[in-house]
Amino acid sequence: MQKTAKNPVRWFAPAIATGTVVAAAFILYRAFSSASAEPGSLPLWSIALATVWATGGIALLRTSNHNQQKPPLNQPQWALTIMLSLGLAISSYIGGLVLTMLPLTSTWISHALNVASSVPLHITLLIALITGAAEELFFRVGFASLWSGKSVWIIPNLLYTLVTLATGNLALTAVAPILGLVATTAREHSRNVYAPIIVHATWTLTMVGIFPLTVTP
Repeated sequence: MQKTAKNPVRWFAPAIATGTVVAAAFILYRAFSSASAEPGSLPLWSIALATVWATGGIALLRTSNHNQQKPPLNQPQWALTIMLSLGLAISSYIGGLVLTMLPLTSTWISHALNVASSVPLHITLLIALITGAAEELFFRVGFASLWSGKSVWIIPNLLYTLVTLATGNLALTAVAPILGLVATTAREHSRNVYAPIIVHATWTLTMVGIFPLTVTP
């Protein structure tokens, strides 16, 4: 009697996800802890981080049994993605301003701004856009393809928040689940892999490109 062949996806996908998350968490920790001591190191760590996220996301898509073709994004869905993107960006900007006014949370913002200011703003913005797109490719596309139902909304975004803790910055950690849920909403309702990337890019342009110009760390 022949033995049933084992499905390598059952162990391969979790192994990819675990390896990606562990490597990315280490890079995040090193990037934020060394930015002040080693000015100019942030771009190198960010490139490494984007590579890890993108590689993990693509690998998960290739191994996932749930990876199916999605219908194209039509006009109403584009409108929803844009509204979600702008809504998140505006609310995050206002929330950031509020946090800077509170003695308890102002250091959260100043820490993030100090890390970002270790390199010129245009470079910080560029690498943040690239890294953000790679994050979405992993969490909202690749890793999310392993789940179904409510798990798509809970598990990837919970893991995203936990990984963000590696930055040591409570402001970024606080916004992570919100950003994740909005990006998931765009992804699930648009059925397009670009939707969460658009959400994240709009947030990045606002909080990394505009916010530092209006706030003194």
